[in-house]
Amino acid sequence: MSKDGKLRMGVITIQNAPWKDLVSRWKYLDNTAFDNLWVADHFTHWNKTHMTFFECWTTLCGMACETSRIRIGTAVTNTQWRHPAWLAKQALTVDHMSNGRLDLGLGAGGSSGLEHSMTGIDRLPPAKRVERFEEYLEIVDQLLRKPVTTYHGKYFHLDEAIVEPDPVQEPRPPIHIGANGPRMLRITARFANAWNMLGDIAVLNETLEKLKERNALLDEYCIEISRHPGELRRTF
Repeated sequence: MSKDGKLRMGVITIQNAPWKDLVSRWKYLDNTAFDNLWVADHFTHWNKTHMTFFECWTTLCGMACETSRIRIGTAVTNTQWRHPAWLAKQALTVDHMSNGRLDLGLGAGGSSGLEHSMTGIDRLPPAKRVERFEEYLEIVDQLLRKPVTTYHGKYFHLDEAIVEPDPVQEPRPPIHIGANGPRMLRITARFANAWNMLGDIAVLNETLEKLKERNALLDEYCIEISRHPGELRRTF
């Protein structure tokens, strides 16, 4: 749901097809009434590891160049794969490539152990992933708002990191956070322009009940920090 109260509809075009087919899909959807196009962030397909699967952010660059109207984004970027300073630069670049059509989807990372063993990147336990994610968001938010950022935390250290030019979108591209647990929802209330919940429509009633509960919890967390809950868009 957007700020104007209208329901927006988007499509995740999983990048598991030949490039020319992906481009054809994007161009088709760019000429429909859909509002958003999304790509997923995985090293391989989660069920069919030998299937064609293109990398998320380089695919997004192609999507930016092959479309002209529809908003584009990541649903969602796994922040375990990339350093926040480099991710902020990638987001800035795609914001310019798309002329301000980027929605920056971020998550703490819930990839399979197989993807971590394939890439040699350590898989952190959930509590550490969330703790690291909070620092990650602080850095990305600052880098995309300020020309120079210095940050010293538990997981990340930056000294006078310069980001030029400014993003096309002001004050920065909208941040969408994929979150389910209470701590992640608190972080969402603090940083996000939009919250995304992933649910299983095969058990629709159970999923809708969880959505209702988490919506109410997110409202509470917004009020705690004097943020109007209506400022935070909800996506599913």
